[in-house]
Amino acid sequence: MELVREAGPVAIVVGIPIQMDGSEGEMAVEAREFGSRLGEASGVPVIGWDERLTSVRARRSLAETGRRGKRKRKGEEDMMAAAHLLRGYMDANPNAGGMGEHGSAAGGDL
Repeated sequence: MELVREAGPVAIVVGIPIQMDGSEGEMAVEAREFGSRLGEASGVPVIGWDERLTSVRARRSLAETGRRGKRKRKGEEDMMAAAHLLRGYMDANPNAGGMGEHGSAAGGDL
């Protein structure tokens, strides 16, 4: 929680692993529970955001830069996927100053 306090975010966006058919499996439930606990512990609003295809986009982005080797790339891939997740949220909420409701079933507050 120290990192959250130091950064002073207005919200925290947590990726929700929605399945391709739009349903939520066990991992999505766990992500929502994590987000709820994080929000309670930090006092910062937590917003669940659909993370479908962010890893695919991250792999493509890294491939375009010539990165090779799965083990070497995994940390970079995770960071790139997180960046795609946050960019998607920000693009969908341009006037909300980083806060707002998502238009899909996966978005919005946890």
